[in-house]
Amino acid sequence: MSRLKKRKLLVVFVGVFFCLILSVAVRVNASSSMRFYMRHDCSDADSTSYDLYALYTLPGLSNYSSPRTIIGNNDFKRDANQSIVSIGYNGSGTIVGDHVIATCAHCVINKATGEFYSPNIYIIGNGNTPITTISPRYIHVCRSYLNGGENYDYKFDYAMIYVEEDLSDYKLDLGMIRDGYQGTVYVSGFPTTYPSGAPSGYGYRFKSAGTIDWSATHNDANGLTLWHTADSDGGVSGGPLFIRENISTGAIDSTYANVDDTDNIINQDDNYNISIIGIHFCGGNGNNGSIKITEDLLHFYLNNNFVY
Repeated sequence: MSRLKKRKLLVVFVGVFFCLILSVAVRVNASSSMRFYMRHDCSDADSTSYDLYALYTLPGLSNYSSPRTIIGNNDFKRDANQSIVSIGYNGSGTIVGDHVIATCAHCVINKATGEFYSPNIYIIGNGNTPITTISPRYIHVCRSYLNGGENYDYKFDYAMIYVEEDLSDYKLDLGMIRDGYQGTVYVSGFPTTYPSGAPSGYGYRFKSAGTIDWSATHNDANGLTLWHTADSDGGVSGGPLFIRENISTGAIDSTYANVDDTDNIINQDDNYNISIIGIHFCGGNGNNGSIKITEDLLHFYLNNNFVY
């Protein structure tokens, strides 16, 4: 039997087995559906190999209560938050678990060929210098991202990287934004375009502020995207869309991207909490877009029994 046939049989068996496990482990209702994910072991010499598993999607979960755009002037400011990492010097990501990094699918897999990239992850310190270089162990993408062929189905353009190293010191929170939120949102990552006078070397982390365009968001038929006015650029894909809240007062910070950070530190100021509400993926038509954090993505990143 060829290796390809073996892999297909393994995928079918694993998928059915996982479905049986999930039917016992998670309470669901009659309208439940499932979303299938591809898990690639980066130690496998075959860059197209994967196991298949399934997670329930809404309303099945009951255990929970490609261009980019500079909009107007280039308002990027240096960002010191080391929890936002460089994915292979081609994209960005955010540490959201002890061993988990959230990013875009197009940063880790070739949509046309199904080949996983297995990029190094760089925690960047001052300037362009990696403090730590980490190799991924497992990469997870939604199978539906590939099913569209050459058509770019952006609502599935999200991915998980699992690493064996302990990243708990760098972990940021995932959260869900309430509909109609009018406060400031931020995007951060590693763009290829910098404002005038900024350092020119790739690897410098920048942030930008904006607001949610609720009209564009509500007009998006898939309902899984947040459209906003924060600046972005190539290389920011996979970086976070987030809000920053004063822990003592609950006030939303609107000045975080007004000035350049001068020191690189972990998670910055303990008086503030950062909540990741989206994963940035693209821009166009005067807005930039991020995959919205929903119960499905919380399940995928934080309550996933198949991460390794």
